Amino acid sequence: MVNKIYLDTNAIMDAVLSRTDSHENCKQIMHSFYNHTLRGIVSTQTLVDLSYLLRKDYAVDEFRNLVIELCTILMITDVNREIILRAVRNYDINDFEDAVQYACALHAGADMLITSNVRDFRTCKIPVLTPAKAVAKFHL
Repeated sequence: MVNKIYLDTNAIMDAVLSRTDSHENCKQIMHSFYNHTLRGIVSTQTLVDLSYLLRKDYAVDEFRNLVIELCTILMITDVNREIILRAVRNYDINDFEDAVQYACALHAGADMLITSNVRDFRTCKIPVLTPAKAVAKFHL
């Protein structure tokens, strides 16, 4: 059975922009989605956030191609009313965006969440790993 891995927005940003020390690990994780070693999941909100965060680094056509590519290799889960209310009511996560990401991960049936920001996800019921720890765990 292929593990379902939910990616926080920062992990995708690290992969596409090579902006932090974890970019190589994030790229390896993305490659595992291409070759179906792992199954990647992101939220619709992540794709919207990427449009804002990448506007200075990507031309419109480049960004559109990136979104098409991500939609091809990743499972996309919706952010809807249920997710928002679950994030607000049920999780002891102070950062609302992180709580929404966690709610999406649970809704999508993710086995774990990968983020560069593990400290905000300390109370989660699924494993939360840094990109480096995920690469080591799955021998990528």
